[in-house]
Formats: sequence, structure tokens, C-alpha cells
Amino acid sequence: MRSVWKRVQSWPIWLRWPSKWLVFVLVVFLVLYPKPSLFLRNVRHVRQLNDLPDITEPTVGPVAERFDRFLAEAGVSPTHPQAMLEATERFVLQEIPYGWDWDVWGVVDYVPTVAEVIARGTEDCDGRAVLAATLLRVKGIDAQLVGDPRHMWVSTPIGDTMNPLGPPVFQANKTGTHIQWRRMLDPGPFAFGTSVFPFGREAIILLTGWLLLLPPAFSTRRAAFALFLLVEGLVILRLAGADPMKPNYSGMIWAAAHGCVAVGILCSAGRRTRRHPQRM
Repeated sequence: MRSVWKRVQSWPIWLRWPSKWLVFVLVVFLVLYPKPSLFLRNVRHVRQLNDLPDITEPTVGPVAERFDRFLAEAGVSPTHPQAMLEATERFVLQEIPYGWDWDVWGVVDYVPTVAEVIARGTEDCDGRAVLAATLLRVKGIDAQLVGDPRHMWVSTPIGDTMNPLGPPVFQANKTGTHIQWRRMLDPGPFAFGTSVFPFGREAIILLTGWLLLLPPAFSTRRAAFALFLLVEGLVILRLAGADPMKPNYSGMIWAAAHGCVAVGILCSAGRRTRRHPQRM
């Protein structure tokens, strides 16, 4: 393996770096989506969000019956909008326990159909929102899926439910899924996603990047220090995004600075190796 690595490092730059980027992108993709078929299904579902709360799905019937009993026991009538929205949220939270997508589906993110939500019996915010929108549509209420990179909830003409977080970044309706791309540039949701994603998977991505940046011959001390900075930067980023409502942007800047310094150390070591190979 070492000889293969040195051979790759001797390739011309126009071949070496595209090959390294290809390896890195492939590793990142497989870490996030070890089941690639779910990635393709997720893309299709995101493009057709409005179709996911399907009231014609046969498995919705038994859930809708339980929902009717729940409303009757709570004394809630569809003619009372706010009480109806609150009851819908309580019922869905009770019916579908929370589960992260990497625990339920094995991937970083997956927006399920209502049939998949019911079949799994556990989901995160997007699956719960799909079921809530379906039940509201069964009651004749026009319910749409909305959200941002952190969370998905349900919007209706009578108000929002499923823990709305404010103005949405994306909204689904009969014409498709509409996204405000400028607001997607906020690093806060990314930091939050990093903070809750399994650390072991993130470590695989980090180590892959570190290995790909190592020069053919390198100082062990430099390489270890660069790795320490990368790990420390990852830990800082996870801490900075721990609170989804109050992200620590200064912490994100520190994390980015750690990453930049680490990359700089490895790149400078590579230049030094090529100029003075006998000193490394």
C-alpha cells in the first residue's frame, strides 16, 4: 500500500488532485448514504414533497381512526382551529416516537412517504410532519410541508403546527418544492447537523481528508499536529452547533480556523518534501 501511495503522489498535479477529490467525495457520500438507493429516493421525495402526505394510502385509514378517537376523548372539534392543530401535534408525537434518520434508515437524511412513516413507527421531524399533514388533509384542512435545514413542520391556512420555527426556507405546494437558496447559506444548520450526527462517521471523513493531504514523505510531528487540529476543530464545531436556536457563530469561525491551519501545515509539508526530500 505504501508503494501505491507513493506512486499516486508522483502523478502530475492535474491527475493527482482530481483523483484525491474523487476518493474524498466517494467516501463522504458512502458515509452519509451507505444505502445509495435511499439517496435517489430522497431526492425524488424532496422534489415532490406535496405528494408525500397521501390521504389515499390504505394504511392511513387505521391511523385516522385512532386520531378520531383521540380527538373525541380530548373533546376537540375540527371547528376549533387552534385546538385542532395542537391536538394533531400531540397525537403524532405520541403515535410516532422520535428517531434520527441514521438510526431509522441508516443514512444522514431521508424524507419518507406517509406509508413508510406508518410502517416504521418511528421517525424524525420530517416523517412526523408528513403524517400530521396527511391527517389534517383527511379532515379537509389544506396542509403543506414547510421547514428549513434544521426542521420540518406543517403550515395551514389556520396556522402552523409540529413545532414551527419561524419563516420557512422551503415550502411545498402543488407546483413543487420552492427553496430560498440565499437563506441556505447560513452555517448554523450545518453546525447543528454536525453536532448530532454520529461522531464515528464524521471521524471517517476527517481521517480520509487528513490521509489524502499527507505528502509522500512527512514529519510525524507535523502530521500528528495537523490531525490534532482537525479533531479539535470538529469538536469545537459540534459544540458550536449544539443549540439549534442559538448557534455559536464565533465557535464556527474557530473551527474553520483550525481546519485551515491544519490544511496549511500539510500542504506546506508537501511543498517542503518536493523541494528538500532528504530533510523529511
